[in-house]
Amino acid sequence: MDQVISAAKHSAELAKRLIDDQDVQVARQRQLIASLEQNGHSQLLQQARDLLEQMLELLAQMRCDGAAAERRLQELGDPLDEASLELVMRDCPL
Repeated sequence: MDQVISAAKHSAELAKRLIDDQDVQVARQRQLIASLEQNGHSQLLQQARDLLEQMLELLAQMRCDGAAAERRLQELGDPLDEASLELVMRDCPL
């Protein structure tokens, strides 16, 4: 059981770090877009906007995954049935 809890904690902590990193990258991309707009780099501007859109989609998925990891961790406070244990082990490999 300790390994399961450890794996769930690791998964939730990793998700938080990745989300935080992606938030920083999205902010940086927005700054780059503003700079491109200001300096009239129209050819690069659309590519930068497309990349930002992809980054935001990824961030949304990361947030969903992070929330799921947090829920799994919270559920570990309750006794686990075999199906729940299998889900944790599947989603949080060691």
